[in-house]
This record gives sequence, structure tokens and C-alpha cells, in this order.
Amino acid sequence: EEALERAQGIQTTANSMFGDQPQSLKDPPSVSPDVAAKAHALYMDAIEILARFEKKSGAVRQCKHACLMNAAFLAIRREDWAQAHKLATLSLDLEPADGHSFHFRGVAAAKLGRPGAALADFADGMRCAQDKGDLDLAAQIKERIGALQPDGETSDGLPLGVVDLVTTGQQNLRIKQYAAAVGPLSKARKMLEPIMPKEGMCLAVWVRCLEGLSEAYAGSGKFSESKEAGEAALDAAEPSNVIVPALLLSLGHVQAALGEDPAGRWKEAALAFKQRNQLRPAAETFLKACAAEADRKKPEAVDTGREAVALMTRIRTSLSTGADRLEAAVNEIESRMIVAKMLRKDPDGREPAWEMLEPCLVLFDESLSGPDDMVTAFGESVYAWAQEAGQIGEILKTMPALEMVLRCGRKVKSPRIQLNALMGKCLLHNREGNKEKAWETLGQMTLIAEDVLPDQKPGTLEAIANLRREIDKDQPRTKSTFPMPGAETELGGAVRRIAADELKAGPGRFQSIMSIHPGVW
Repeated sequence: EEALERAQGIQTTANSMFGDQPQSLKDPPSVSPDVAAKAHALYMDAIEILARFEKKSGAVRQCKHACLMNAAFLAIRREDWAQAHKLATLSLDLEPADGHSFHFRGVAAAKLGRPGAALADFADGMRCAQDKGDLDLAAQIKERIGALQPDGETSDGLPLGVVDLVTTGQQNLRIKQYAAAVGPLSKARKMLEPIMPKEGMCLAVWVRCLEGLSEAYAGSGKFSESKEAGEAALDAAEPSNVIVPALLLSLGHVQAALGEDPAGRWKEAALAFKQRNQLRPAAETFLKACAAEADRKKPEAVDTGREAVALMTRIRTSLSTGADRLEAAVNEIESRMIVAKMLRKDPDGREPAWEMLEPCLVLFDESLSGPDDMVTAFGESVYAWAQEAGQIGEILKTMPALEMVLRCGRKVKSPRIQLNALMGKCLLHNREGNKEKAWETLGQMTLIAEDVLPDQKPGTLEAIANLRREIDKDQPRTKSTFPMPGAETELGGAVRRIAADELKAGPGRFQSIMSIHPGVW
């Protein structure tokens, strides 16, 4: 933490010398060469400080990537092409979809006499820029591609104009004009087919063309054509190609649309994401594969789900406390619930299912940190978990979870979340035979029901009435056993205010309200 704080301080100082964002290479330098050299030296100092730390930490990764990218930019300004190429490559190791780093590395490669490698980087940079909507960067890269193609073809034999066709197709894909993208990409494919297979830029553009064509066909509902183009792209792409994980993921969706089993492709995609240290998409893709295998009743679904949960846990433990960690905890709980639900379908799976859910309890203590929207999401996840745990039969261990949901609801002042928690508690108390606790909880629900939104109030009151009837099955309620000493006036006032509002909407709802607490009336 001390090293990271020191590196961030150095980064801030360097940023202040030439700006916080990567400057456009088409603009003249905004600072003198001496100032740029000082900023470059500071970035290198920060990079050196962070060099011994693993890149999995979010804050370390972010700081290191920014310093590498800005140092590469300044190396280009100093015309140190070899260092710029090295720094941009290190930056891409941390953020494989960074269009600026592809741009910088392509510029350096071109200056080092490697036009094929430069065009390959420019093609990747163009895709990244388009994906992020960075039209200025995309325009800059397009100009550099044109500058490297002055004659009929590149040094790699790439036909002139084919990159423009692929670029046009990709631009149409970005704005979801799938049918419009098919034309230029199909034309580019016809131009490239006679000269393939080749390496270098030809191969990079060929793979991008096929991958884009697969997406265009899928968006147009032509899934067989999409599958053919996607598998051709996969066969041609090198395993290290940045698009491989997303391509595998997309092919899985295409197979699902065709009624085929997508689990195999999705597991391949998850492993490819994992190899690139992209843990979040890896975990989410494992969950997709898990669900697909479960639908087909494949026994390996549980192991696939466990792999997803392990990655979610790894993500959470790598983050510091705060909103990011809270979001990771929500994702982990949801993943554990999915796997536990599958385990519970097996007659012998009750205990393994609880083992999958039990670690969720240790996450609850963090639930009240972070912004309200994340606390709300956490409360809803915990409530779903509590329902699942209750179905497994762990009543005593479910109650603490419902208490945590109630705390979440109180923090964000959400009557809906509080009512969900209280409803669960009321049912559990009643199931255990603790009628006094059940009635007390029902009374709390009645008080909170005043604050729900008008369109939700009838359903809320109906739920309270149903709970009352459930509790009354074995022990009819009377005024003399009202469970909240001194609360008759407070609770009665709440019921009267609710009833008065409902009476204005019609006598039918008023009759329902009267059945909730006859002792109060």
C-alpha cells in the first residue's frame, strides 16, 4: 500500500506536467522537450516501484497501465521508437483492449521498419477505438493505415482498400447496422481469399474480417452463416490473438441459437479469458457454461459452477474494501446460489449445497459499505440466498442472513427490502412454532407498509393479510395476546392511516385491511 501510494503520487506529478489523458499524436507537443523528459523519467520511476507487484490488484494494475501508456507516448515524442514499442507492449499485457497502446506500438513498429506489424496493431487499435466509441482515435489510426498503403498493396501483399472495407464493416457493427456490415465484409473476404493463407498483416485483417462477418450474420439472424465465418476465423487466428476469447463466447451464443450445445465453446472462452487474467468475464462465462450443462442434466455442470465460484472468490479477495469489493461479493453470492441450486437437485446434494452457501455468511459484514445502489443489490442477493438456504432447511443459519437484509434495507431506506426480510423472518418464526415472534414481526411489517409506493401498497397489504391467516391456522389471534406491549396505539394508528387511504380507493380494499389486525380494531 505504501508503494502504491508513492507511485500514485509520482504519477500525479507527471500528469500535471503534460495533462492527464494521452495526448493526440497529431497535435504539436504542448510542453518543452526538457519537461517531457522529466515527466517520462517520473513515469519510469513509478513503473519501477510497481514492477515487483502482481498485476491482479485493481489499483496497482490501473496505475501501472496509465504510467506505461503515458511513458510510451512520451517516448514517441522523443523518437525513441524501441522503448516506445516495449512500453506499449507492456501496457497491452495489462489492458489487452487499449486502443491507445495499439496505436503507439503501431507507430513505433512503422518507424522501426516493420509495416506489417504496424498495420496489424493499427487494425486492433481501430477495433478497440470503435468498441469504445473513440472516433477521434479511430480517425487517427485510419490516416496511418492509409499512409502505409500508398501503392496497390502493402509489403505483405495486402490488397489496397481491403482495410477500408473491414473498417467500414466494423463501424456498421458498432452502431448495430448488421445488414449493412455484411456487404463490405463479404467483399473484403472475397478479396483476401485468393491470397490466403499468409502471415503478418494479411492474417490479422483476414481474422478481423471473418470475425466481423460472423457478428454481422448473427445480428441478421443468419446463424448458420455466422457459425461458418466464426469457425473460419477461429481456425485462422493464433491462440494469442486478442479476439479469441470473445470469438469463442460469440460462437457459443450462435450454437445456442441453432439449438446446439454451447457449453463446450463457452468453457473454451472462459479458459481463454482466464489465461489472459481477465477473471470477471472468465467467471461469468463459466456460469453460462454451467447453466447450459445443467439444462442438459450434465453431471459436469457442478464442477463448472465451482470453477466460476472460485474465480469470483479470487476477484473479491484481490480487491480492497469499498464499492468494487461489494460488487464482487454480490457476484460471488449469486454464483454460489446458482451452483447450490443445482446441487440441491441431487438427493445427496443437500450438504454440499449448504457448503456452497455457507461462505456467504462471512461476506455479510461488508454489506453496509459502498454506495446505496450497491447495498440495495447486495440486500436483494442476500434475500435470494436466504430463500435458497431456507429451502435447504438451514433455518437457524438463514435468520442471520435475513437480519442482514433488514439492515441493508434500513440503510438505504427501502421499505421493499425491509418488508422482504421481515416476511422471511415471520415465516421462519411461524415454522419454528414461535407465534409471539411471528406476530411481532407481522406488526413491524404493518408499520413499514405505510411507506411503500402507492402502486405497491395493495400487494403489500394482501401479503400481510395472507401471513396473518398462515399464523392463525394453529392459534387464532385475539386482542388479549397482542405481542407488542404499549404498541396498540402506534400500530392501530398505522393501520387506521393505511385503511383511510385504501378506503378512498374503494371499499373492497378496506375490508381486506380490517382482516389484518382484528385485535387492534
